[in-house]
Amino acid sequence: MFRPLLDALFPPLCLACGQGKRSRLGLCSGCLEAVQFHGGRGCYRCGRSSTPHRCVPLEHRYQSVLALAAYKGPWRQAVLAVKAGRDRETALDMAGELFALARSLELALPDAVVPAPGAGRDWRRFDAVELVAKKIAEFSAANFLQVFKRLPGRRPQVEMGRDDRLRGLEKFIRYTGGEVLKNKDVWLIDDVFTTGGTAAACTDKLLAAGVKSVSVLVLGN
Repeated sequence: MFRPLLDALFPPLCLACGQGKRSRLGLCSGCLEAVQFHGGRGCYRCGRSSTPHRCVPLEHRYQSVLALAAYKGPWRQAVLAVKAGRDRETALDMAGELFALARSLELALPDAVVPAPGAGRDWRRFDAVELVAKKIAEFSAANFLQVFKRLPGRRPQVEMGRDDRLRGLEKFIRYTGGEVLKNKDVWLIDDVFTTGGTAAACTDKLLAAGVKSVSVLVLGN
């Protein structure tokens, strides 16, 4: 109840530059102008709009990738802040923006929304991917289901090169959903799409469990 009053007295600062007053999605108007929003113009395989042919060698079984914006500059800083559990409201705003983009492109609504497996909360205030997935499930009137568990023993993706990220990841992701998603259309939610390794590994396990189709939605790529 005190949040509106506090925001009025001490306006939250931009997650990227730390100086300007926030305009939208955690960013000030200046930083927001620098964000490359894809607006549905991205490649259906990787979601990118500025790197033609980069994803051609990748094999995948998901239907498409929908990314909100390019993961660089101010948008990268905003997404990193959300990933670190620093700004719950911005995470919810990003979820709303991503869902609105999906609907504007007439992406068929899912039967279920599933978060990609992450490191969990540990020291974070919240799990960003889980929160975004829950909100999108609410918007789409779909079931929210956590069916993945990331197993220990693998270095964080951010510490690995492209080839290493794509190699053996499926061994460290466990599907726990049984037949609950059989013959269902699923939206798989993640924060960032880089090599596509996580999306591909999760999709393979979902399809092996009888899922009808998988569409990948991410905040950045």
